[in-house]
Amino acid sequence: MPEEGSVTLDTESFKALSSEARVKILQALDTKRMTLSDLSRELDLAKPTLKEHLDKLDSARLVMREDEGRKWIYYSLSRKAKRILHPERTRFKILFSFSMTLIIVATAIMTIEWSVRSETMMECTYCGNPLWDTFVPMMATFLAIFGLIVMVYAYRELKVKTGHRVLAPPEK
Repeated sequence: MPEEGSVTLDTESFKALSSEARVKILQALDTKRMTLSDLSRELDLAKPTLKEHLDKLDSARLVMREDEGRKWIYYSLSRKAKRILHPERTRFKILFSFSMTLIIVATAIMTIEWSVRSETMMECTYCGNPLWDTFVPMMATFLAIFGLIVMVYAYRELKVKTGHRVLAPPEK
């Protein structure tokens, strides 16, 4: 069973990605949506050639053709193509959500603990027990620290400063 956010590459997608020109088209569309003329100028390709590549990418559901009823037809990346170009974003979202959940749970535990100790919320049958009085704050602190560590790891996974791209041309 594929996990959420994963991309299953079918034969059509592999064929579409096998051409360097089509990969360059995807990279160009990663910046913004473009018309056939925009892509032709950007990539220095003839319009008929570019149209053929776009048709193959469209049949593989990697680009979307947006006809707004005006003179121009725009092409943009599909969600599938965005996940192929940026797999780190899905992982970042999962890790960031997990870390925020840990921090929120830790904050809730500490808030409940403090309100119980100040007797504004309810009576505590466990208060006064040395094990309970040290365990609850220690667990909340551990959850908060672990949440911050996961958040830092998620940020490093995103590789914001390096501009990581999976389909980028290899560096020489």
